[in-house]
Amino acid sequence: MVHGLRCVARRMVLRGSLVPLVLAGILLAPPLTARPPARLGAGAVPEPPPGRHPPSVSEEDEDALSAAAAGMRVVVGKRELSGKALESKITPSMLRALNEWADVIAALDFAVVVAPEGNGFVAGPVERDALLEAAEAMGGAWQLLAPLRVTAEGGDAEARSGRRRSSKRGQAPVVVDGDGATVGFLFDRADFDSEAWPGLMNALVSKGLLSARTADAIAREKAGVTLRDALLFIQPTEDLAGDAAAGDDEFRLPNEMANKTTQCLLTARFGQLPETLRWGMGFVAEQRLYHAIYQFNAAGFVAAVDHFDWPEKTRELLKQREKSDDDFVLSAFIDERMAAGRPEAPQMAAWGVLEYMLAEHPAELGGMLTELAALHADAVGGRSRPDYSGAEEPTREVLARHVDALDFKAMLRHIKKAK
Repeated sequence: MVHGLRCVARRMVLRGSLVPLVLAGILLAPPLTARPPARLGAGAVPEPPPGRHPPSVSEEDEDALSAAAAGMRVVVGKRELSGKALESKITPSMLRALNEWADVIAALDFAVVVAPEGNGFVAGPVERDALLEAAEAMGGAWQLLAPLRVTAEGGDAEARSGRRRSSKRGQAPVVVDGDGATVGFLFDRADFDSEAWPGLMNALVSKGLLSARTADAIAREKAGVTLRDALLFIQPTEDLAGDAAAGDDEFRLPNEMANKTTQCLLTARFGQLPETLRWGMGFVAEQRLYHAIYQFNAAGFVAAVDHFDWPEKTRELLKQREKSDDDFVLSAFIDERMAAGRPEAPQMAAWGVLEYMLAEHPAELGGMLTELAALHADAVGGRSRPDYSGAEEPTREVLARHVDALDFKAMLRHIKKAK
């Protein structure tokens, strides 16, 4: 998805939100002691009295679904089950997520689809086909990142959780419960005008995930939002230009779901990371799963050709840079924050590095991301900052140690074969 104005095949379309702070998907407000502004509407979710929040899931029995969650109808694959029927088959974090949102889902009459081979679910008032498509993308991102682990230095997520599930025999584990469960809420264009929209905004405010002011801005803008630290996002099923499923080629729901799930999962598993790497891993998911890139972080013009042929383009640009520039340093080249999330050379090169490392050197990649996240944690000293804040020189040192030691020619051969 591209925020702001976007030109595709010479057509100007309005994309996304005009509220950059909101669409950065990173604003987590402290719990409120007041109701959101009245213009949000009453919605369908009652709010707690001022200064009081609903009991958190941690205050309930974490080994059992609540009555509301147990009574939900949940789609798993092609089957519709009760929440109770899933209770013994899901991870503790998935159980907690269902408990956390069951009352909201029931009050707003949302349908729920569980991500296949993943740790999360999607819900909303939209058609089941859209929920199934989104859940499949969410599960695909989880599968893709299964080999990527926090190193011992950073504390392994599996060791933190004490529980894990595996896929088919001989394959890598697909769920590390310590990451938490990802939750996505989907809205069609018409749904933004329904009572469900202010109802969900009220719920986010009452749970302390958004401030009343921010929720009011999102409600009026009728836009999506990604809360990476909370493993939660609201996803429109189309933009003003339509959807590829309807014959357009300017928006693709599965790409957006895969990219956002990947970024949420990286943040949960490692912590805050340099922007070109965080976006780059999202692009790895899009390219591997759907062979095209759509979830850009750009305001301005994006040509239709920017969605396609990233492997060929990235291989050629890296070959030319390495050949023509005697001072070319790959680790420094990919650490260009202004290019993050955009179809520009440094970000495309970062995608190529990450694609190669995830495929051929996942342990090395996990170690690098662990070190970088630790630099951010040291820099912020326990404070909450949504974007990477690691000091520049140590960050460059970590990148150089891991990236510049890669076999450059082997990486180019791998990128050539990427689809």
